[in-house]
Amino acid sequence: MNVLKPHLQRTIWTLLKARASQRDIERVTGISRHTIRHCQQLFASQTPAHQAESSDVPAQTAPPWPPTSGLAVSHYEPLRPFIEAHLRLRRIAMAIYQDLVDQYGFSGAYNSGKRFVAKLRIVEPAQFDRLSFQPGEEMQVDYGEGALTRMAGSERYRKPRLFVATLRYSRRSFRRVVWNSSQETWARLHEKAWRYFGGSCPEQATGKSELIATGPGCAHGRPACINWARLLKRVFEIDIEHCPHCGGQLKIIAAILEAPVIERILTHLGLQARAPPRVPTRGDFEQAV
Repeated sequence: MNVLKPHLQRTIWTLLKARASQRDIERVTGISRHTIRHCQQLFASQTPAHQAESSDVPAQTAPPWPPTSGLAVSHYEPLRPFIEAHLRLRRIAMAIYQDLVDQYGFSGAYNSGKRFVAKLRIVEPAQFDRLSFQPGEEMQVDYGEGALTRMAGSERYRKPRLFVATLRYSRRSFRRVVWNSSQETWARLHEKAWRYFGGSCPEQATGKSELIATGPGCAHGRPACINWARLLKRVFEIDIEHCPHCGGQLKIIAAILEAPVIERILTHLGLQARAPPRVPTRGDFEQAV
């Protein structure tokens, strides 16, 4: 004999008390109307007459809670100055609670203390600095290790080195992948980046991310035109455009460009007349890069 489950019987009884039709109950519960009609007859035969009459009387509600005497004061409130002083030292709630127990013999609960500390803790907003740069002022260099890559013409996998130089103003970038990493490779990649952007580098700050100043024409893709007087000041710290005594502006009247004349003057002054020889470069470096 099939018997309807108790929770389904309670559902049908609740809907019948709410004066729902048998068709609506069938649509909600999925039970056939013959079963719903049988349950309705069964409920009507089991319900006494006096209980049916008393069902119309509203049920008695529970009495309200008695009014409170005010907000409860935390046991940590008398120790507020001590807690605030330690919060300024960026200490955590557990360390403050241990000090209260050791120094003051505090017997309160730790969880209430944690909630009290969370209300007093001042969370400073994160600071975001917006940096702005002029065209050709700075360049960011990132040099790191890439993912495993199969080398051309072989089955070997290696991790290449990635070089990315990005101008801060125009966001133009210079990217290269190299397999052999060395100080010479790192320096040559910088030189190639400067030539690609058409600039020069008066200053350089080494570190995890290097900030390198470039010439004024780097952001526009034009070669930077720097006169020889500024090059002397930049490389040798010789300023020939300002007077060393009064600091006034000097005007260049003439310049000696003939090499024999320059050699005679330097020899007369007891200075070296010829530049030191250049160090030969490695021929296989271009293949590695």
